[in-house]
Amino acid sequence: SAWPADADLPNAQVDIAANASSHIAWRGKSFSTAEVGSCQLEFRYLSHHTGDPTYAIFADRAFNAILAATPDKGLVSANLMGNRKPVEQGSIITMGAHGDSYYEYLIKQYLQTSQTEGKYLDKWKLAMDEMMQRLVKRSLDGYLYVAKEHDGKTVHEFDHLSCFIAGMLMQGLHELPQGVVPEGYMDVAAEITVTC
Repeated sequence: SAWPADADLPNAQVDIAANASSHIAWRGKSFSTAEVGSCQLEFRYLSHHTGDPTYAIFADRAFNAILAATPDKGLVSANLMGNRKPVEQGSIITMGAHGDSYYEYLIKQYLQTSQTEGKYLDKWKLAMDEMMQRLVKRSLDGYLYVAKEHDGKTVHEFDHLSCFIAGMLMQGLHELPQGVVPEGYMDVAAEITVTC
């Protein structure tokens, strides 16, 4: 199993033949928020099709641990510390590497559950509001991009992995009830697409 006994977060390396797993040595006790926050759709779907709830239970445990570690926050640290009741590690906020899939899976989990688990939508909306306020910037040559934050300070870099944001915003506009997502997000999505 990828999950050690009583762990909330899964190990990243799994030897299926040996039925053993380990964490990436160079990360120490640190976990990527995107990595542990992006197995839920697949594991939930596997549980649905096999009739075995175990897969969803483990995946949900990981995501719920992220939510518990980041109450009342939309944008969260790209890293978590510890695999049992993890806490945020550092203050790197990014929609790129180590952050990207976590935000994507917020809205997709809400949609996958026929829009029944409001905690995912609420967290996604809060994250998007904070992203728009704190990270969406315009370059000197006129391109819209999504910056990062390190220790609360804006870092004017646009990670190529952040290009998914345009599609995520459009998914929200097209698949959620009208009025849930601000219409202005469409312009942001279009401009980010141009930048990408």
